[in-house]
Amino acid sequence: MTMQAILVALLAGTALVGGPTPAEAARRARAPRVPLPPIVFVSRNPILGDDGGRLAGAIPGIGPRDRAAAVGGRLLVREPDGSTRVLVGEDALFDVADPCVSWDGTRVLFAGLAHPDSSWRIHVVGADGSGLRAITRSDRNVALARLGAAATRFTRYDDLDPAWLPDGRIVFSSTRFPAISERGDHLATNLFVVEETGECLNRITTERNGADEPAVDLVTGRVVYSRWWLNVDRPTNWTRDGLTTVDDLAITDDVANIWQAVSVAPDGHGIKLHAGDPRSRQGSVCYKPTPLPDGRVLTVHGADGSLDPSPEGTGIRLFAPTADTGRFVIGLRPDVVPTNPPMLAKGPPRLAADPRPPFATDPAPLPDGRLLISYAATAAEDFGLWTCGLDGSDPEPLLDLPGTLELDPAILAPRPAPPILEDQFVTTSAELPPTEDPATFLINDTIRFDCLNVFTNAPVDAPIPDAPRITRQARIRFFLNFARQNPTGRDPSILFRTADLTPSGAVHEHDIPAEVSMFEQLTDEAGRILLTPAGRPAHVSGMNFARQGEGTKCVGCHAGHSVIEVPKNGELAAWFNAATSAEVKATSSWLPEGAEEPPCPPDRVVDRRARNDSLDVAWVAAGRSGESVTLSWPVPIEVSRLVLYGIRPNRKAGTDIRVKKCRAVLLRNGIIAADVADCGPIRPEGTAVEVAPTVIDALRIELTGVQGRVMGRRIAGLAEVETIARLNPR
Repeated sequence: MTMQAILVALLAGTALVGGPTPAEAARRARAPRVPLPPIVFVSRNPILGDDGGRLAGAIPGIGPRDRAAAVGGRLLVREPDGSTRVLVGEDALFDVADPCVSWDGTRVLFAGLAHPDSSWRIHVVGADGSGLRAITRSDRNVALARLGAAATRFTRYDDLDPAWLPDGRIVFSSTRFPAISERGDHLATNLFVVEETGECLNRITTERNGADEPAVDLVTGRVVYSRWWLNVDRPTNWTRDGLTTVDDLAITDDVANIWQAVSVAPDGHGIKLHAGDPRSRQGSVCYKPTPLPDGRVLTVHGADGSLDPSPEGTGIRLFAPTADTGRFVIGLRPDVVPTNPPMLAKGPPRLAADPRPPFATDPAPLPDGRLLISYAATAAEDFGLWTCGLDGSDPEPLLDLPGTLELDPAILAPRPAPPILEDQFVTTSAELPPTEDPATFLINDTIRFDCLNVFTNAPVDAPIPDAPRITRQARIRFFLNFARQNPTGRDPSILFRTADLTPSGAVHEHDIPAEVSMFEQLTDEAGRILLTPAGRPAHVSGMNFARQGEGTKCVGCHAGHSVIEVPKNGELAAWFNAATSAEVKATSSWLPEGAEEPPCPPDRVVDRRARNDSLDVAWVAAGRSGESVTLSWPVPIEVSRLVLYGIRPNRKAGTDIRVKKCRAVLLRNGIIAADVADCGPIRPEGTAVEVAPTVIDALRIELTGVQGRVMGRRIAGLAEVETIARLNPR
């Protein structure tokens, strides 16, 4: 719609594209469907560009560039009758952001700025406007001189994004810990915990690039926050330490460069993925996590997954509290951006379509199950407060003050507090990072690093990528990466250790530096980077940390592995689904007329997908009789169980195939090592076939009794084959 058309529509009172008429919007704002409790929110000025106009795409408080923007604003309350009152005005503080209501509904935490040139600090005020005071102060006393040329960048620091812990303490994001993000333009944020009195301040994260927007999971009491997942060092097979920043030497151009949602205990231990779809970068983008009472979490995504320099449009998604495909709610649709955008672009990624409104951010649940959101229905990008259903349905305007952006709404009322988790790790973290001197690497003591099996895969249909392909005599490299003296943030990574994996694929290292950002890389015995079946390198595309004295325990070494259930002991963890490492061949594959490639090739039986009405998860043969599929491995494995999945029926598509009988032939060096003549009916939900532990290097599944059809054709097929096995050390 042109500007002229917009003006005509406004004058005529007709609807703009995608929104109600001005008159209708005003009527709805005056009379919401259900009476609402008091709502606290911030009303802030827009971010202006060098030309004095509104900076397109920029939202104060969101992303590395704009989270500490000083634009001027007020903390307001919308009362149930629709009136507004000032809780903290510009006469008290120049700007405000990120209000969080106490569990008893009596106090409001927020970040406040005394004047445009000062630093952000955490404040608290009573729900009635009384008792305004600062909780954090400009009282850091550290010797920055050892940071050399970078020291001047750390003289000022900001405290942002406060949230109440259930025990009354406060967690917040801050640039107090001296670090510059690898992008070089921004100071890195980390999470700190402090008493409401301002005492007992302690850092609980050691993120290399950023830790923003903490909240508390209402079910578990863990702290959920957004981390800037970025690692500019890429894997290579052509340098001594396996790292490069040179495009021509790198195995991949993926440096991640997104914000993802993770969680830790309130003392900072036990970090793991909290939400998102780790199969793609855009699917993993989760900023401003907002937990719901049932454990699900609302998150904000932008057209630019790093939100740097700005989000370029925002939307809201809903995820289960684990690796999950998620559900779009409202605002910018995630499908307007590539599923894997360029990760180190100079500017925002090229979009599959221009990001166009509506835009939405800052979701907050309402007692009746709806959502409060900050919403911009038109290209003006003037965010106001709206309500909508949890599925994004029926958006209705609530409040939009002229010339300002209404952001960060929260219900100003009591709410049930989450469980209180007692601190297990209470040692105060060092206020400065290590230096180049190896003697300083253990400034915060050590952790124990235990990965019980790096080759472990997630269950079938879990939205988690495959683990690295199996190999004998694999090795792991540990790299440290922390800010030191480079004012651009590009301090090089340090190869701390190279260690051998155990014959079962495990890693056990007891003296890894604690509270230092680090990443890992897997190689074969010759030092070549291990790859997943999809060709992704076994190289962590971001940084991890652990609290001093902590012991990590996990399985897998790939995106999303932290949510895979860890077996009780190493003996159980040695067994895993090794099918994804197999090369797959079949007697035939169905080729539709005019097609150049089979749409359902044999390798679909090891893609860890089965429960889908579509045939894109299955192998479909060209015929019916004598059809088989064969898996073969580059190294021997010891198999104890098979799980075979039939194709799910889809009567609309003419698919009702049933594999009534099949034979499993286990092979070693071309010789039959075991033979299961009849595996029984193969169910879509999976049929387990127990076998005596047998060392093999190939498995042939023969479909000997097939009924029904696939797409109306009398042809055979299979959805998935799991091989529960362990590496054979012989």
